[in-house]
Amino acid sequence: PKTDPTVAAVVEGFLSDAAGRVKPKTLETYRHFLTPFGKAFGKRIATTLTAPEAEQYGRKPTWGNSTRHDFLLAA
Repeated sequence: PKTDPTVAAVVEGFLSDAAGRVKPKTLETYRHFLTPFGKAFGKRIATTLTAPEAEQYGRKPTWGNSTRHDFLLAA
């Protein structure tokens, strides 16, 4: 039986695909934001993650508006 992908699997697949098609700096930015995001929500089935949950993750008190913006672009 086919299982639905986890958030970690989707992030890993995206980063793997991006490695062959984006500039190194862009890939570094994607990895910077998406690797910890993938760890935070990793075991969840990807289709159960909501946009408000992803946005809430980006509301870290140590992040300024620019960092939050960059995260949301990557996510």
